[in-house]
Amino acid sequence: MADLIFNKFKEWMADGTMDLDNDTFYVALFTDASPPPATYDSYDTGGAGVALTNDYTEVASGSGYTTGGTALSTPTWVESAGTVTFDAVDTSWTSATFTARWAAIYDSTDANNGLVAMIDFGSNKSVTSGTFTIQWHGSGIFTLT
Repeated sequence: MADLIFNKFKEWMADGTMDLDNDTFYVALFTDASPPPATYDSYDTGGAGVALTNDYTEVASGSGYTTGGTALSTPTWVESAGTVTFDAVDTSWTSATFTARWAAIYDSTDANNGLVAMIDFGSNKSVTSGTFTIQWHGSGIFTLT
């Protein structure tokens, strides 16, 4: 499950700034030991406000990773008994050689490249000439109640 839902995402979800059914969501990997606080609102400097790429180090492009990350495959929003779950197919980078500490999900369709959620791996995770996979939690990436 996500370790953090960014504050602005809650606002943008409520006011319709993000089209949760039709927008494209990406997951980007970062190397810093300390993940961001909830007050960040955009992935990159193209957005408004405080951007991750201004203050945190993204995994270097090359060796199986491309700056900006990769699109979430088959993102879904499912409501059941008053709980809404956001989920996607597990995300992988193949032929990879890098180390990552945490991941950020953002809306690449949104003009702000708005941040959605952050996943803290708890420690550095490395791959050498292999596949780096984020296996999303069995109960979804996050739930809202």
